[in-house]
Amino acid sequence: MSVSNIPISEFKERQRRALEEAVRRGFKGLLVWSRSGATYDRHMNVMYLTNYYSPFPYLPDFPPHWTGRGHSALIMPADGEPVLVVDETFDFEVAVEDVRVTRDVFGELVKALREKRLDRGAVGLVGADTFPVTAYEYVRKELPELRFVWCDDILEDLRMIKSENELRIIRKGCELASKAMKTLFESISPGRTEAELAADVYEELVEAGAEVYMVTFNFKYPPYSAERRFRKGEMVNVDLWGAYKGYIYDFSRTTVVGAEPTKEQEEIIEVTLGSVQAVIEAVKPGVIAEELEKVGNEYLKERGYLERRGEDFLDFQAWGHGMGLSFEKPWLISGDKTVIRPGMYLAVENAIGDAMFEDDFIVTEKGVEVLTTTPLRWW
Repeated sequence: MSVSNIPISEFKERQRRALEEAVRRGFKGLLVWSRSGATYDRHMNVMYLTNYYSPFPYLPDFPPHWTGRGHSALIMPADGEPVLVVDETFDFEVAVEDVRVTRDVFGELVKALREKRLDRGAVGLVGADTFPVTAYEYVRKELPELRFVWCDDILEDLRMIKSENELRIIRKGCELASKAMKTLFESISPGRTEAELAADVYEELVEAGAEVYMVTFNFKYPPYSAERRFRKGEMVNVDLWGAYKGYIYDFSRTTVVGAEPTKEQEEIIEVTLGSVQAVIEAVKPGVIAEELEKVGNEYLKERGYLERRGEDFLDFQAWGHGMGLSFEKPWLISGDKTVIRPGMYLAVENAIGDAMFEDDFIVTEKGVEVLTTTPLRWW
């Protein structure tokens, strides 16, 4: 059994399906690459297929002492057993028998590619966004007849539909995060600092076995301040994201501190919230991802708020996105033709002014199961 209580057999079935698609495309095998030592979301590919995660942070290469620290590689030949190359020892079960622990990840990668007869021809590369140029150039020099073909979509497509084991973890993570967000909103009051409230969230979630990647107030950086104190009557939104056993939660709520909202504040809050709810209500199997953007935009257009969407934030474009071990497909934006299917884990979000709402949910046969249950209104 893995550290997430997902059976090792499920990881091996994922490997089989990924390799089957690679062979169908004419590849001799797959190289799956990941970077870890921080949040799980950059390590999702190797972790998804093997259950392996390195706790060691990225270090710039310093040969001959080390290369590829904080990285791992899964080599999957079309004919033969896989090899997992990692930079740290571990004491949990993984879904690969041939595991090689080394300080020279690049060198061991080349060795394994040669052994598995993947040193020439077309090999699919999954995780190109985390594959360093230094590693790429090293492999090119050592194996000039090998040709990598970027094919992240193989795993992106597999990861979109969650298994029952994954959904069990996702539900629990959202449950814990929802309780922590409720604690935070119950504690917001004039005079308290952002850092004090963030600390409450970190303490509650860490004690429950979850991880916190970020708690942001009004979507700014730094995400929280130890000096800034909340003022009575100001509108505040909180975005909370992190992970439980590797699977992400990500949602938002808004309030007016210590007072009833003004008429203008209430209108902005209700329009923002209403737009998110309208998009979620439109989610069902068979809908195309980009169609959901139209639902949200039309809702705002009818109320005269379309031009104000995202004006005080970092350019809200998509109305939502898929989630799992990372932020992933589908994207609820024009151009994404993905068909919504049961078993997808999605988030819908919107921001207008200082109002921001986001909810996480699972797509079911009939609609959705909303998982982020923190109350929506706090006044």
